[in-house]
Amino acid sequence: MKKFNKIAIVLVLLVLLLASGSAKELVIIYTNDFHGQLLPFETKAITGEFAEAGGAAYISSVIKELRNSYPTSSLLLMAGDIAQGTPISNFFKGEPVVKVMNIIGYDACVLGNHEFDWGQEALNQMIESSNFPWLCANLITTTNEDYYPGVKPYIIKELNGMKVAIIGLITDTTPSITKKDNVAGLEFLSEEEVTKDLIADISAREKPDMIVVLSHLGIEADRKLAEKVEGIDIIVGGHTHATLKQPEKVGNTIIVQAGSKGVWVGLLKIDFSTAEHKIVSYQGELIPVLTQKIAPDEEVAKVVDEYNGKVAPVMERKIGEIVSDLERSNFGESSLGDFITDVMREVTDSDVAFQNNGGIRADLLKGPVTVGNIYEVCPFDNAIVTMDLTGEEIMEILEQSIYEDNIKMQISGLKVVIDPKNKEGSKIVEVKVGNNPLEKEKVYRVTTNDFLSLGGDGYKTFMQGKNLVYGSRLTDVLIEYIEKNSPIDWKKDGRIKVLLND
Repeated sequence: MKKFNKIAIVLVLLVLLLASGSAKELVIIYTNDFHGQLLPFETKAITGEFAEAGGAAYISSVIKELRNSYPTSSLLLMAGDIAQGTPISNFFKGEPVVKVMNIIGYDACVLGNHEFDWGQEALNQMIESSNFPWLCANLITTTNEDYYPGVKPYIIKELNGMKVAIIGLITDTTPSITKKDNVAGLEFLSEEEVTKDLIADISAREKPDMIVVLSHLGIEADRKLAEKVEGIDIIVGGHTHATLKQPEKVGNTIIVQAGSKGVWVGLLKIDFSTAEHKIVSYQGELIPVLTQKIAPDEEVAKVVDEYNGKVAPVMERKIGEIVSDLERSNFGESSLGDFITDVMREVTDSDVAFQNNGGIRADLLKGPVTVGNIYEVCPFDNAIVTMDLTGEEIMEILEQSIYEDNIKMQISGLKVVIDPKNKEGSKIVEVKVGNNPLEKEKVYRVTTNDFLSLGGDGYKTFMQGKNLVYGSRLTDVLIEYIEKNSPIDWKKDGRIKVLLND
């Protein structure tokens, strides 16, 4: 009996040992929506107060330390929109960002919608100079229905005894949120159908242990993809700049996203059972990149300093003073949005002005303001356009801009009252142009940017505008205005009012 017990114990221990041996560690380090933020900047994102954060040299140090901690089991992924957004990146069409990513050693990057902002020739140059693979499975050329040149639908990475498939996806709304000429000859396919077919194909041919989707779809689209498509273990997301301090789980899929501009570096640690072919445990966090607590990577800093030195003399030129912080907002009125649209309306002598929130990318803080500050606020090289629109067309634009019971558009010349209780399409209950009620049949002079004028962000009503006049670049207009009118002191004036629910 004693001999039998000893054998049984040995067998149990052997089973436990084998079981524990089948659980393998995978560590995913991730960033997304870097937007060319090679230099540190002041942000409230981490502490709630303005503090210096981000910057490629500091991000690199954080990542290097993590990779040294997990030398055989880590992947480093970037979820798109790497370059558009700052003078140091924009002036060189993303070249310094790619150089930095090469040094840091990214394993893969997915195409983001802003990768097309400078046209396909500039994108091709970024792809050609990259040491890491670019991914995108749901983008094809219309000429031969092949994947975008130099871009793969997926890659297979083998590490720590596991085979990991990484699939790239871009939002299929890209044609409506970038200039049409920049995506000419391209077709953006449904991410859901493409992913279903590709997972089936990869599973049959490659037999991976795990499937990761590197996504530039946005957090809501990631959640829907996880609900509708089986077989996705992890989604590393971007596009909506969501700061997910803890991973989300939808069905059997883990979803992560790390804010934007390199303020955070994401870390997801997974124990994966190859025997059961599933994730048995996971934990994740966002690591803040606060520059005061991190030593910069000297190799990366040297590259950043080299490019910054070329643009600094122009970008550092002081143009005026800001009296109090001008801040942006994703929804509703903002002091910076009021300032920008008021300037647009004033310089064109128009009745109304519109600026999309997505075209305002940084705050203007109290103190000296430079040319570079303005390029960071409005980095997309948009020109202002003035046109004739009827009151009815203005109302259509306002109703379309309603999101979460507020307006996702900055406005000037208008006073708008919103009733959230009303059904969709009739939430705007009062509109005044100046001090007079909006008249549906009356024609008004309206100023916007050239992106919206071409139906950008789905605002096709702007395309009905008549008597178009194209003006200067918005950055130039703002710089000139500040130079002539400094110091600048702008406050919100309540031009957007939301009625409170009873």
